Amino acid sequence: MRESLYLALSDFFRFRPLKSVKSLYWFVSDFRQYRLQSKNQNFKVSTSDLRPCLLDKTASTPVEPTYFHQMCWTAEKVFELRPARHVDVGSHVASLGIMSKLVPIEFVDIRPINVSVPSLTFKAGTILDLPYGDNSLESISSICVIEHIGLGRYGDPIDPFGSEKAAYELERITRVGGHLILTVPIDSVSIQKSTYYPSLLNVN
Repeated sequence: MRESLYLALSDFFRFRPLKSVKSLYWFVSDFRQYRLQSKNQNFKVSTSDLRPCLLDKTASTPVEPTYFHQMCWTAEKVFELRPARHVDVGSHVASLGIMSKLVPIEFVDIRPINVSVPSLTFKAGTILDLPYGDNSLESISSICVIEHIGLGRYGDPIDPFGSEKAAYELERITRVGGHLILTVPIDSVSIQKSTYYPSLLNVN
């Protein structure tokens, strides 16, 4: 319990004094060099325009591996299926926007999105009461979502059975013979694995 709390707090408060001082030093040094070398009259260098980004000089490009691999896997499945319309509930919307250029996607979430592309439409809804009829959808995904339901993190009501209710609701709207693409943690240390149900209802 103490270790989990420590990790959560250290992740939340990402203050690293030594790293911050070093980053500020190279920022000031780089800015000074840039200003001394600047001969491009099209771009005036002014301190009033400075927006220091001190954490971007890293040895490798930062990538959150769980979401990266799961959304790549999801795209592969959706592209294989090529449904006329795909419905996603609560997944990573930036990845869905890219996927929608090949397969039209309807995105469902309790929080509206403030961007739009013609191939990606938004529908307000909660995974605990989805705005679709029973046995109605051919192709659905929900990636890294149901394990969070009931915790209140995204504005959903506190409910210790939230994950189970979300799973049943996804089952309810999946058409017999349809496809539900779903990921969940599968062990005690919450290592994410992708789970694919070609027919969630197990109906021949």
